[in-house]
Amino acid sequence: MKITRFSSFFVSLIIVLKLRFSKPQIKNLLRMAEGFINCHRPHKTIAQIAKLFLDNPDQYALAGFFHTSPWKPDDLECAISNYIIKLVVDAYNAGIMRDVTICIDDSTIEKYKDSTFELCEKVYDHAKKRYIMGCVMVSLRITFGKYGSFTLYSVPYISEKKVTQLNVLYPDGYTFKTKNEIARELLGKVFDSLPEALKIYVCFDKWYSSKDNIEYCLSNNATVICGLKSNRLFNGTRLSSCDSLVNEKWTKTLVHYRHSNRHYFTMKLSGKLNGIKNDLTIVASRLHMKSKRPVFFLCTDTAMKVQDILDRYAIRWECETDFLYSKKRIALGDFRVRSALSIRRYFAIQHFVLFGLQYRQLLKSEKKGRWIRLAEIIAQHEAEHEEQTKKLILKHIPIAGERAVVEALLS
Repeated sequence: MKITRFSSFFVSLIIVLKLRFSKPQIKNLLRMAEGFINCHRPHKTIAQIAKLFLDNPDQYALAGFFHTSPWKPDDLECAISNYIIKLVVDAYNAGIMRDVTICIDDSTIEKYKDSTFELCEKVYDHAKKRYIMGCVMVSLRITFGKYGSFTLYSVPYISEKKVTQLNVLYPDGYTFKTKNEIARELLGKVFDSLPEALKIYVCFDKWYSSKDNIEYCLSNNATVICGLKSNRLFNGTRLSSCDSLVNEKWTKTLVHYRHSNRHYFTMKLSGKLNGIKNDLTIVASRLHMKSKRPVFFLCTDTAMKVQDILDRYAIRWECETDFLYSKKRIALGDFRVRSALSIRRYFAIQHFVLFGLQYRQLLKSEKKGRWIRLAEIIAQHEAEHEEQTKKLILKHIPIAGERAVVEALLS
């Protein structure tokens, strides 16, 4: 299938975001966006993307969009995040919703061992339990209303050693920040942008459940719901050693997430976590009663019910689905550009594509009155291009009989 023209939705998205790009830059941005979605090759290189278009664009011009074109990735990222915040504020002012859920997570993008990409380094992959060559992305996601759900920020984490190396090439161009510092910086941007009366829930896994992160959210009047390691001290003893886990009765709780439901055995504990002044609720959960090691969750709102806590925490799973689509379907790890600036531009374009799909997902979900999966949006986008290609083929067949036969074959 050849792409005959750009998607009208992505063209309107550029107008909505008010991007200050030149016409050639807009064309290159749209070409890359269409290529990320419609290219089905194992690796979506610039050369493969250029072959998708009927007008056969110059692949070196597309490469120059990353290397030499004068635009800043931060401008594109800022335009996306500002528009998402506007959607949230407009929904709040319209009375559609009264709370938002912010989720923080990170994921590792793996590259081949001998790669020389400036942002890539040896990082530990917790899923594979070994060191790999790659790059770590810290993501902040915001969910609001019935169907609103967007990746608000996606920032590469760069180690202190790599920052030192980059600053030799680009003096004072980079500053080292830990993952927790990046998370708090991104949260600060969101807290400053949202209305004060809006109820904010912040969810993250046990890797981000540090004292500083929890207290930072509490100081901004946000409710924290997060995972906890079993060695944390609760009421003076380790969570895994609490007497209540043995002596008290477990309750069967139904947890909801979108279209799926699942039962867990849970127990609610109240008290203080070491280092945190406020009283907290701890929820111990196990999939079945034979599970030897329960999973622990913290909630800073002691009035919340166990089911509400777990339902809210389940929203964090959308971060994982985003990473899955970004890596497997929207070319997050397929970059071949080498310089740090070019890679950041690549990430910004990928975020633009993901935002476009999520925005279309929101509009279609509101129209249909049900949750539409991102896979359906991608399939619809591809089907539109196929329909355009068919129309162009039929348009160039002058004889009606032959046109009918070709139309039947294409269908």
